[in-house]
Amino acid sequence: MQGVYGLLMRSSGLDESLRDSYQEVFNACLRASYDLPEGVANVRPSYLNFKNTVIWGQSVENGMAAALMTLNSDHGPFSAAFEFIEKFLDKDVAFVQEHATIMIVDKVMIPGFGNPVIKTHDDRILPIKDELSKITDSYRVLSETVEDVFKSRNLPIFSNLAFWCAAAAHALKLRKENASTIPIIGFLLSYTSKIRLWPLQPSL
Repeated sequence: MQGVYGLLMRSSGLDESLRDSYQEVFNACLRASYDLPEGVANVRPSYLNFKNTVIWGQSVENGMAAALMTLNSDHGPFSAAFEFIEKFLDKDVAFVQEHATIMIVDKVMIPGFGNPVIKTHDDRILPIKDELSKITDSYRVLSETVEDVFKSRNLPIFSNLAFWCAAAAHALKLRKENASTIPIIGFLLSYTSKIRLWPLQPSL
């Protein structure tokens, strides 16, 4: 196994025998993250390391290595969504509904849900959801349970890219601190016209 996925898997707790079969989850998350707003990425240490390395004339590959050096950075919404998943994944539906309702009533944001721009289902997450569902249905059940609670209160709020990228990281048995690694790499791959050919360059 080569490239970025192989490098990332060095920090994963996923059994080596399963890593090839999980790669499409990784790829789906990468592609969904191509249009991550630069204003969001600009505050991420991993992106800044990448950008500064490339600006100073180093190769894109060296920039990627610099970004991966920040795997232990805590990246806000992705890390928060990862914590939410860890806490509620595989819990009884009634348990999740009760706690989601309490958070909504108390006006506490539920990590991984809602988008200030997209007020309907985010189509970018569909490939990630599809690939994860081939492995386990747990993430879909959790997201739909919370969405149903929002729907019962007439709130058009749905799971977002942070939830599904965190779900991908969780399924790949990465640490919470690494939850944003995959979407950040996806954004980095779209940073230059050279890297926009990612689907044709799986060895990167």
